[in-house]
Amino acid sequence: DRLVATLEVDAEAHRFLAGVSTDLAGSLDLAATAETVVRLPVPEVADAAILWLIERHGAHVSAWAADGSAGGAESVLAMSSAAAASIGRQPSVAAAIESGRPVRTRFEGSSGWPLRRLRDAVESREATFPLVARGHSVGTLTLFRFGERHVSLALGEELAWRAALALENAQLFQSAER
Repeated sequence: DRLVATLEVDAEAHRFLAGVSTDLAGSLDLAATAETVVRLPVPEVADAAILWLIERHGAHVSAWAADGSAGGAESVLAMSSAAAASIGRQPSVAAAIESGRPVRTRFEGSSGWPLRRLRDAVESREATFPLVARGHSVGTLTLFRFGERHVSLALGEELAWRAALALENAQLFQSAER
């Protein structure tokens, strides 16, 4: 029975990742790609997500958030530059960028994230994944689960790798158009 359950979970993960690849290939517009990246994991893989994006050459940061609490449909919003800057100061973001590895954190009470649902959560678990493409960091993707559920590190890492490539391609396309 456990083997069958494991195979079913693996099949679901493969279907999810196939859909991710298709969706990420849909645009080279940076904002549209960022919105897609942060929307994709909610609600299948995470209850909420925050994408923190470092523009090429590190001169500018931006952020998007997706929250699955709006009646089962995710809402995506671009965050203000002040909120984007504050995300870069989150310990898990800094640790993921520095180490190049995912960072897991569990919160009880206020987490300090600039999104009301995350600040108000009684208990949440987060996993922050570095977005590394062709040897350099393009940002982080933080996935949140509320209550006792966990974020799958294996699925999150695969999603982060695909997202990093799509975001870097969009950044390169944007640079070429200038």
